Amino acid sequence: MSVEASSRELIASFMAMELELNVPEPAIINVTQPFVETLRGHQGYKAAANSIGKNFGCRYIEGFMELLWNQKLSEGQLDQARKIFAFDMLILNTDRRTNKPNLLSDGEKIIIFDHELAFGFVFDLITNNTPWIFSDADKHWIENHFFYSTLKSNKYQFEDFIQQFNQLNENFWDKAIVLLPENWRKDQVYFIRTRMTELLSHRQEFLDSLYKILD
Repeated sequence: MSVEASSRELIASFMAMELELNVPEPAIINVTQPFVETLRGHQGYKAAANSIGKNFGCRYIEGFMELLWNQKLSEGQLDQARKIFAFDMLILNTDRRTNKPNLLSDGEKIIIFDHELAFGFVFDLITNNTPWIFSDADKHWIENHFFYSTLKSNKYQFEDFIQQFNQLNENFWDKAIVLLPENWRKDQVYFIRTRMTELLSHRQEFLDSLYKILD
């Protein structure tokens, strides 16, 4: 995983934790040459050899299984589903799809993971100056989101969760950036901070867009 992808993973994990979503505890794993040598001749050697240095990782979680698309959810899980959907819309995460949920559950909690493709605006060739408004081009990935069909037309409320976005303030970003390894603090990180800050200053428009796409 590239430095850029690792930083997106870690920032998204920090944001999820701040918003009280269930996410595996993130960690920075330092893969050393001596460690790689212990794997020589074994499975995983090539991957480890290509990962020397600091990498994104997380704590292993037991007792959870992959969530199945369109399986019946409890009321508690539905509440988590609406928050996860809103979170993915916030960070423009196109990678929680019907065929790739990146979700685990123990029947009660839903855990989210795999955010290396989050902050989709960093991949745009043409900058979208209003990321809080979903465009026609966004419809395909949004409609393919794991929870889209579950939430659509069901009149779920998002105001309470949107209010929690206040936690993603300047203090949050200052702390998050300090916790990133120094060589991960590339221009992309500051671009993500700027875009997220801009988006959150237009949270009412974002909320309106959220309701519109689920109407």
